[in-house]
Amino acid sequence: MIEINYSDDILHRSSQILCHKDITFEKLFLPYWKQYFSKYKLNKVLEIGCGLGYLSKSLSSELGFLYALDKASDVISFAINHNFASNIKYINSDILTYDSELNFDGCFAHMSIHSIGDLDTLFANVYKLLGTDALFSFSIPHPCFYHLFRAEEMKGFRYLNVREYDLNFNISLDQLSMDNKIKYYHRAISVYMEIAYKHRFRNISIDEIYPNEDIMKLYPRTWDYPKYIVFKMKK
Repeated sequence: MIEINYSDDILHRSSQILCHKDITFEKLFLPYWKQYFSKYKLNKVLEIGCGLGYLSKSLSSELGFLYALDKASDVISFAINHNFASNIKYINSDILTYDSELNFDGCFAHMSIHSIGDLDTLFANVYKLLGTDALFSFSIPHPCFYHLFRAEEMKGFRYLNVREYDLNFNISLDQLSMDNKIKYYHRAISVYMEIAYKHRFRNISIDEIYPNEDIMKLYPRTWDYPKYIVFKMKK
């Protein structure tokens, strides 16, 4: 294996996961996505914004084959070198321009859609890439409540106003911020619903992500509201 000098941000994020500091990833989202995919047994799945590949590899046992996409080449390099699985293909590409002859029977994005400005192109391309009756699901910060967890960084928030923010990335058990900020486009729930219907998706529903009592005790502070939401729909 070729030795690669990864950025501090990549190594920091990897450490958070491997040291079990990211409660939300490990205790909420990982079980959520595992249960979701265990119900459907999909053969060809596209992942948007796979990051370092920890979720990709964890879900690989539930999937036939996963095509994991990320536009950051250093991130994809890390995923290939550290989170390889025989049924995962990591691809350095942007979902806004990605093309494939495959008809995917599922597509998902974990905490990446909110960083994409052009939702129209995104939904149009995902629709084109999916086969008939295929599933599309994605998690994002909860549009109704996320600003309450980010009050200092999201001053001037108005629910119905689409607005772009640059936010620090930190987690409850590690408040040390990454060097690079995270792009976050706040949009009302109705914006996501309307654009999904516009691009002919159907059977749209949501799940609000909230810890049970046992998991809540692991956090230094109680969540008064659900912090994340998952949109689910069908082509």
